[in-house]
Amino acid sequence: MMKSKVCQLCGDSLKGRTDKRFCDDNCRASYHNQKKKLNNLAIRKVNAVLLQNRYILSCLMQHPMSVDQHEAISVNRLLDMGYNFNFFTHYYKNSQGHLCQFCYDYGIVFVAKDAFVLLKNNDT
Repeated sequence: MMKSKVCQLCGDSLKGRTDKRFCDDNCRASYHNQKKKLNNLAIRKVNAVLLQNRYILSCLMQHPMSVDQHEAISVNRLLDMGYNFNFFTHYYKNSQGHLCQFCYDYGIVFVAKDAFVLLKNNDT
């Protein structure tokens, strides 16, 4: 007795080619989209934190009334806004030896243990 093959997504019986896995293009696309969504969940979570960090820095840079860009800002201020210091896209040490940490094109340079100054990379 030959076993009837069924669609991997919806379970409908398959007709046609012997190596067919899906009943139609919608089931095939949905199956692969679901699989891709699960595989990329960790990446999406990291990107969400990076984008949140960038948004916070861009808000501080674009509202000069809220911060003088040459004045040191406390770490607590960023933490209160939801900034996560564990997530950044790149970093480097500047010529003064200070650590500059970036989220895409916006960054911070640590000028003390608990204070930083905002940066904008115009190369991007």
